[in-house]
Amino acid sequence: TTFPVCGTGSQAIAPNVLVLQSYLFGILAFALTLVLNVVEELRNSRTKMGAYNVDGILEVMVGGLELELEERLEGNFWGVGISPGLPTRGA
Repeated sequence: TTFPVCGTGSQAIAPNVLVLQSYLFGILAFALTLVLNVVEELRNSRTKMGAYNVDGILEVMVGGLELELEERLEGNFWGVGISPGLPTRGA
């Protein structure tokens, strides 16, 4: 980067320029580290090790859908949003 080179030459012109450049360098280093960590986590999610892995959640969702399909095929399914334990009116 050009922060040290620009800082040494401009220190004589503006004495507080190094403070501004140190803040900018800190922000740049933080943003670069953050982006690299996110990219690494996205790479790791393909190998089932990353933070963005959704395999466990998808297994639960697919398991619920398979159970519902089996219940519907057996005729034991009561319908969407209807619980078999609720009382009915007019009976």
